[in-house]
Formats: sequence, structure tokens, C-alpha cells
Amino acid sequence: MKFDLSVVLSRGRFTLDVSLAAEARTLAVVGASGAGKSTFLSLLSGALVPDAGSVRLEGETLVDRSLGICLTPQQRGVGLVSQSNDLFPHLSVAQNFDVAERFARAGAPVVPRDALVNALGLRALLPERADRLSGGEARRVQLARSLLNRPRLLLLDEPFAGLDEPLRHEVLGAILELRERTSIPFVLVTHRPAEAIALAEHVIALSGGRVLAAGDPLEVLARPEVLGARHLAGIETLFAARLLPDRTLAWGERGLATDPVSGTQERAWFALGADDVVLTTAGESVTSARHAWPGRVVRVLALGDDRLVEVAVDGVPAPLRSRVSPQAVHELGLQIGTPVTALFKAASLRSLGPRGGVS
Repeated sequence: MKFDLSVVLSRGRFTLDVSLAAEARTLAVVGASGAGKSTFLSLLSGALVPDAGSVRLEGETLVDRSLGICLTPQQRGVGLVSQSNDLFPHLSVAQNFDVAERFARAGAPVVPRDALVNALGLRALLPERADRLSGGEARRVQLARSLLNRPRLLLLDEPFAGLDEPLRHEVLGAILELRERTSIPFVLVTHRPAEAIALAEHVIALSGGRVLAAGDPLEVLARPEVLGARHLAGIETLFAARLLPDRTLAWGERGLATDPVSGTQERAWFALGADDVVLTTAGESVTSARHAWPGRVVRVLALGDDRLVEVAVDGVPAPLRSRVSPQAVHELGLQIGTPVTALFKAASLRSLGPRGGVS
């Protein structure tokens, strides 16, 4: 989706003054508390109207104060998943979905309800009242309900807020599955750089209501002035493994050393931490790591006192990320094009989504 906006909004002592021109399937907005992230979402959704400026999505003008144009939230067709549980508490999950479909955006492509329910593991929750759901369950139901409303754009306001790590991975898997199955673009607001790096193609970093930096997530968030190196913990490689006929798992052309999986899903989502991937230039050898994949270095970035190395692995569709020390980079001679072997244990794979773990 093409984002083209230049807005100014003043509220007391705070002023949001943002200009942005970008095209991305998933746009992330990061910054410290009070930077203006949620205000930015409110301007996109129509909950707030700028004092001056314009907002355009895919060339359509949502707001232009100089021309007197200001579409209502209903006219914009923008969905929102907020930090709080905004489901109808007295209704069942299925009834919440009924309401969403009843007021779905006219003329928009239909999102198949059954496929969505199965993909997010919600079948057993359909008869449950919304006020009896756990945090992770409620967030998954919110995601499904928003998509059944057929939005042109889905806004995710800190979707992992208040969730512990297992529930965070559950919701993360749901977002990845939705992005895989639909063409609906997302705008993700988060204070965790690792989430922006994992999910977005383009990021804007806000500070004091203004854009501090924008562009490629890794390159922007690796800059020390944006959020600081201490915020860059937990960077992961996220990927979908497909199930083979014997119910084992493969990523691209490479098998994963995991137990066979039961169930009917076509794929399983995983996270692999950058701290869990070890690099060697000595070639494959016998180790306790069940995965030793040859590849080549495609990027080296400074992350505070460490370095993040991306490795293109033969037969795998996306690069692996490894966090190493500057001394290791020097001793191994790591630079773009260096042949390496990436090693990681099967136990390092963390299963995402609501279904049982498979690592």
C-alpha cells in the first residue's frame, strides 16, 4: 500500500508533525512512550483529524484540510486491533464474528470465515463468551473479527502489550498466518524493535512527535540515536515450515530436525533467535547442533557493541540472522560474500501459534 501523508496535530504541549511517503505491505511505527505512535494511528483511522495537512492511501484522499475533505472512520474502512479487549463481552466469539460480517465494508473481497477460524485455531472457542477468553485468545479473536469486517488497512496498536512470552508468540504466529493468507496491509505500532524488524518492510521511528528516521527496519533500528542498543535484544528469524507427507517439517528445501507433527495444518510457524545461531567458516563438522546449513554472508550491521550477520542459506527462501561479537567478525573474516555454515540446535526453534509446540 502507498502511504502519502503530511500532518500536523497539536494537543496541549504535544505536537505531532509527520511527513511520510512509503510503499509497504506492513509498515511499523516505533518510538518511546509519548513519541506519538498511537496518535499517528488515530489520524489514519479517523478517530482524530489533523489541524493541517493531508492523508492519502493508495492515492485516495482520506483527509485534506486545505480542500475541506475529511472521510469519517466508517467511510475509510480501516480496522483497528487495540491494546485492550474491545470485543462485545456478552456475546460469544461466533456472535462477535456475526456482527463484524453484518457491518463489513461493502464491495470489498470476502475473507472466508471458516478458513480464518481454522488458520487461527479458533474453532473450539466459537461458543465461548468473549469475556471468558485468555489474553492470547482474545487478541486472536480481535484479529479475526477485524479481518471479517473486510478492512482496506488493518491497524495493530501494540498487539503484544500485556502478553507474556508464550502468548506473545501465539499472537505473533496469528499475525504471520493472516499476512500469508490475505492481501490486507498492516500498520504495526510497537515499542519493541525486534517485532518491527520481524514483521515490517518499512519502519518509521518517532521521537517527540516527529520522524527521527524511516526506511529499512534493520538499518533504521540499528542506528544508536533511534532507540539505543539496549532495545535491540530478541531479534529473530521468523519462518513458515511446510509439512511433508510423512508429517515432518521442512523450510524451503531443508528438513528440520523435529518430531513428526499431528493435526491438519499445512504449515507451522517458527521463531529462531539471532543469539541461537552460531557461524563457522571451518565447514561442517560433527556437533550437538542438528542443523548445519552452508551459506554466505549477505549483510553485516552494527548493533551497539555487537554485530548482526545475515546469512543466505542454500535452499532456504529467507536469510538467517546471527548476533556475534566484533571479535568474531574479525577472526572469521565475515563480510558480504564470505562462505559460512550456520549452526543451531533443534531446541532453539520456538513454535508460534495456538497449536501445540513441535520443537
